[in-house]
Amino acid sequence: MSDISYTWRVGAMDCYPDFSGYVDYVFTVHWDCLSYYSGVSGGPFNGRVYSCTSVPINTGEFIPYPNLTENQVLTWVWDTIGQDQKNAFESGAGQQILNQITPPVVQPPLPWLSTGTPS
Repeated sequence: MSDISYTWRVGAMDCYPDFSGYVDYVFTVHWDCLSYYSGVSGGPFNGRVYSCTSVPINTGEFIPYPNLTENQVLTWVWDTIGQDQKNAFESGAGQQILNQITPPVVQPPLPWLSTGTPS
């Protein structure tokens, strides 16, 4: 299903209050990857994968916490996890949608309970 859209979000960041003279130095990013699909009846359908990623310390130029953008922080996450893992997280969020549309496992009612009369 190529019509599934993905949105990555940063939910929180863990910071050292003071690291090598820098204030609020980010070392862990808590994020989620959301998937969305509305291409069939019964939708829209959503999926979500969430995790956290430790970002390397002392890589690149320090950006003061108030100047960070979500896109910059997500770039740190994607650079750290790599494209293959990014694709795997998106695939997992997309699979949740596919499982909603065509469930891999179902639990129909027990046949002996469907009559509504006690035995």
